[in-house]
Amino acid sequence: MTHTSNDPVTTRRPRVDLLEHDDRYVLLVDAPGADTGEIDVRFEAGVLSVDAPRTAGRESYDRQEYATDGWRVRYRFGDLVDGEGIEARYEAGILSVRLDKARTHQARRIAVHCN
Repeated sequence: MTHTSNDPVTTRRPRVDLLEHDDRYVLLVDAPGADTGEIDVRFEAGVLSVDAPRTAGRESYDRQEYATDGWRVRYRFGDLVDGEGIEARYEAGILSVRLDKARTHQARRIAVHCN
């Protein structure tokens, strides 16, 4: 899989961790304060896109370290992922996206037979 970053809409990129397990990938996106109703997670043509729009109506801060502009992350998985086996959860400021690997790409043990 590859990260695609040539998107002109992206003003900042959140911190992202990608974990690979035998049967799945897990993408963890640092998204504190995100409105879960506004986060858009899509998988199309082998590309996972996660978009969060600009947050409107914020107060004026004396100092602000959390960005309020929108962001987008994209990862190209190609045929490595089963498009039907994707789940997204948001908890404690972290968006977690679980992507099941396609059966043809899952690690499996091959039995050795003896005659």
